[in-house]
Amino acid sequence: MKMSEAVEIMGIERDITSMKGYMVCFTKFCDNKMIHVDHFPEPLSGETLISTEKEAWDLAKKFAEATVGTCYNIYVIDSKFKPVRRYSERMMNNGVEKTVRLLSMANQ
Repeated sequence: MKMSEAVEIMGIERDITSMKGYMVCFTKFCDNKMIHVDHFPEPLSGETLISTEKEAWDLAKKFAEATVGTCYNIYVIDSKFKPVRRYSERMMNNGVEKTVRLLSMANQ
């Protein structure tokens, strides 16, 4: 489905498809069993996107420092929800790699 169709179905007046900017994407644990991918800011809720990629990476770093052990795979995405160029080189795993492996092995 095209974003414009989804926006129309949801009745959102704001055209987020024309917005420019960046968001911070991350994965977090929910109830120590499941993982959930999320991002901020949330353009569908009317929040303004982060204006520069540098500012988004700065916020991603601060967010990583504040969420050690609970959030991981923290990186920057663009206004089309696609990772920015070379994001994998800067992604912050936040020391959660071992925990993720243990959880995935326990759930098998």
